[in-house]
Amino acid sequence: SLKKGGVFLLDTINREFVLKGLQRRRWYPREGFFALEETIFDPFTSRMENTRTLVFENQPKKEYFFSVRLYTLTEMISNLKKTGFTTERIFGDFDLTEYSLQSPRLIILAKKSG
Repeated sequence: SLKKGGVFLLDTINREFVLKGLQRRRWYPREGFFALEETIFDPFTSRMENTRTLVFENQPKKEYFFSVRLYTLTEMISNLKKTGFTTERIFGDFDLTEYSLQSPRLIILAKKSG
């Protein structure tokens, strides 16, 4: 519903950054509980599947599952183009640094084409 010339800002995690630091299993403490994260990446669907288990001292554990589709820069640009946008700028973080494979974020500034 964005009008011609309208500006669209898309912010997501950088797939390459996430995959480089991906840990299959990790424990980390939080206030009042411990968390276990178990993560797999499916290269055929480009989905990161995550099971997070919260372990409390005097309560039953709680388990959460989520699945996130990770997009490459080229996929994002292509999808934007298919939906009538032109890419204006690409940033790698909130400080507006240039995007690279090591950037934690993928931030795209796009404009609605005619």
